[in-house]
Amino acid sequence: MKMLLIKYVDHLSRPGTLQADVWGETALEVAKMAAQGAWLACQLKIWTCTFMANHEILPWNIYGQWNISLLEDEDLAQKIHLHLQGIGKFVKAMDIVHYLDTPEMKASLKLKKNISCVMAQ
Repeated sequence: MKMLLIKYVDHLSRPGTLQADVWGETALEVAKMAAQGAWLACQLKIWTCTFMANHEILPWNIYGQWNISLLEDEDLAQKIHLHLQGIGKFVKAMDIVHYLDTPEMKASLKLKKNISCVMAQ
């Protein structure tokens, strides 16, 4: 949406540009920049017009909440903290990996595979 508005203003600032068809052409240009086609161009126009009408309305992430950390769950964070306190003074990221790899934790979090050491860090 941001790129569509930037390119739209850029097109309008050019001398001799007819305003009538710039919106559609700009949306298609931005969609092609994203390696997409007419569907994305249409969606970009809809999303942008909706946002301009009401700044509280943003497009919904169709992929759900995959980018939200499990640690935002305060109960889980508390369980991990208690587990690490029980280990003692010297803890490492692998302690979290091993803790979340237990069958009880996998079942409660509905995890199919264990987390990596990098994620635990």
